[in-house]
Amino acid sequence: GYPHLPGTDIFSHTLPLHLSNVPSAALLVSQSPLSAHAQPAPPSLPSPASSSSIRLHPGKQPAQQQLAGLPVELLSLADPEQPVSLPVPGAVEAGQLDNSKLDKLVTTLGRHRGTWRRVLLLYEWLKGCGHTLDDRLCTTLIRVCADHGDAVAALSVYEWMRAPQVAGGAQLQPTAYTYTAAMRAALGAGMTDRAMQVWKDVQAARLVPDCRLCMTYIEAAAKMGATDQALHMYAQ
Repeated sequence: GYPHLPGTDIFSHTLPLHLSNVPSAALLVSQSPLSAHAQPAPPSLPSPASSSSIRLHPGKQPAQQQLAGLPVELLSLADPEQPVSLPVPGAVEAGQLDNSKLDKLVTTLGRHRGTWRRVLLLYEWLKGCGHTLDDRLCTTLIRVCADHGDAVAALSVYEWMRAPQVAGGAQLQPTAYTYTAAMRAALGAGMTDRAMQVWKDVQAARLVPDCRLCMTYIEAAAKMGATDQALHMYAQ
């Protein structure tokens, strides 16, 4: 060991380093036994395919988990490249048909021209299965049909949901959203008289209209030339 001298730190003594004695990095690599047998890095493995072959149309879409649980045949409706192949009525368990998820599916189908008409196929299929649609799902069906200019289909859904069950209807009570969607469907097709008939349904149901329904009525009354009625509603 190093002798300890008073007042001297033994760690301050360093050995001289001669760079000439250190082989270069290139020399070390060239002399390495592995360098002669170096192999190129293996190609990266392809990423695994998606668990679902269904490709939803690009755009704003609900999260995949929001539609989870629906039969795959229904989910495939959102892929315009997939053929329509709905299950035979009765082949799907009732627990798989959740109205909240069906509502999101209808909204997804209604966003694009290539898939919106499948909404009508889904609607007829659900009725054929004996599934009980709720007022929200019916309202979304009305709105989607109206958005794509099919007022006849929109008003057909409106009449079906109000019709008694003995007549083959759903016997549901429309909400202010439903009445608004039906009136706007009629107005969009130039069917002002039909829009005012929906308003009479509102009055018969003794429903207190919200702001949007009142504005829709004002628009319908103005188009009919009933200025006094429109101003009266505005004053209220």
